[in-house]
Amino acid sequence: MHVFDPNDAQVAVLTQLGCRRASSEEAVVKAADVVILAVKPDVVPLVLKNVQSGGGGGVAPSSLIVSVAAGVTIAALEGGLPARSRVVRVMPNTPSLVSEGATVISAGSSSTAADLDVVKQYVRRPLFFILVNNVSSWMTQGV
Repeated sequence: MHVFDPNDAQVAVLTQLGCRRASSEEAVVKAADVVILAVKPDVVPLVLKNVQSGGGGGVAPSSLIVSVAAGVTIAALEGGLPARSRVVRVMPNTPSLVSEGATVISAGSSSTAADLDVVKQYVRRPLFFILVNNVSSWMTQGV
């Protein structure tokens, strides 16, 4: 697993867990089959711009992009990525930290059932998953 963070202390923690430090966001994307965007929501547009404008050629069509950035819609993610990018949005709730919660998973327009299976392997802690097609209407309806 490759990681990049401008915060050296955060990278140090992740490297102790076995992650390899990458020199940039572009290097992470170039090295990865699955890219997890675990950044603050206001940083997402900048990260997407950086990985697209970098010298590494940007996000490969074969890469799966997984976002845990709260409030960043699939439409916003897909709008900042190449056409037909495979995007999955993951929204765990706080009790997931102690294996007592739920995680909402929503696939983007080009994601596959296999992509959802990959994401479920990364997110093993919750008691159950909720798969939704339209997160906006699901949240608005209070389901």
